[in-house]
Formats: sequence, structure tokens, C-alpha cells
Amino acid sequence: MPYDYDNVLNALTGNGALATTITLFGSGAMKHRLDKVGVTNVLKTYVGADHVPWESDVNIFKEIDSLSAVFLGAPTCFELGLSTGIEEVEASQISLYPNPANNVLNITAETPIRTIRIVDQLGREVETKNVAATTTTISVANFSKGIYVANLQMQSGANITKKFVVE
Repeated sequence: MPYDYDNVLNALTGNGALATTITLFGSGAMKHRLDKVGVTNVLKTYVGADHVPWESDVNIFKEIDSLSAVFLGAPTCFELGLSTGIEEVEASQISLYPNPANNVLNITAETPIRTIRIVDQLGREVETKNVAATTTTISVANFSKGIYVANLQMQSGANITKKFVVE
């Protein structure tokens, strides 16, 4: 597997000549493309290491495990400034329904909601709505199918994060 990209052998003719090749794109090329189109990503390179360096090195495994845990929280926490902590308001006081949703997502809370931010699996903000109420409805009819995170900033200043699915 090339780090950037390269043509690799796909098949030989009967006399041993190259019949076809395919181009494979590795992590280096993928990172460049993901950065260019604005997709949140992280690449850790181990120069000179095998294709899967964590299989034979426990220290690399621990490092990759830690980096992965941080990255998987990144789209909804670090980069967008969202909180997964629960302050003053319990998450159980917030209802998102139906879940999974098809056309609309209803959101209710026991205390007033100030703002709702919806983020997709790639960390992209797809909807922001100022609410100033305890109930609201968000149209999800044009959302792609998948898992989303709703971050609710409450009038009290507390932040609540809830997941939902769009079918």
C-alpha cells in the first residue's frame, strides 16, 4: 500500500507484460484530499514502519488508541466548542423524538433552550436554530441518512448533547 499514491500491478498478460494497473491512494493522499474538502481527520505517520505498526508494538498501539479516542470526540467537542458535560440540567430532562427521525425531529426540555446546533458524523454543522422556548421542531427531511449530534445550549448556560438518527 503506497503512503501517497502509486500504480500497482493488477494483471500480467500471458507473456509477462503488464496488462493493467490500478492506482491506490494511501493515507498521505487521503489526508491531503480530506483537508482540501474540509473533512475533520487526523493522520499519524510512523516513518519506516510496517503497514499496520500497532500490531507488533504495544507502545504504538497505546498511542494510536489514545489518539483515536481523542479524535472520535473531536467533531462534537473540541473543534466546534461543544460540551459533552452536563451542567445544572440533566440530559434526561431533554427529549428528542421520534428517534430515528424521517421528516421532523421534536425537541422538548423542562427548562428553556437557547440554541440548538446539529452536527453530522464528520463534524460539520448542518443546522443552527435559536429557540428561546422549551419545545421546538427541526426539519430533517433534507438531512442525509445517518447519526447526528444535537447540542442544546440552555438559557441557564448549561450544554446538553444528545444523539439521534435520521432514516
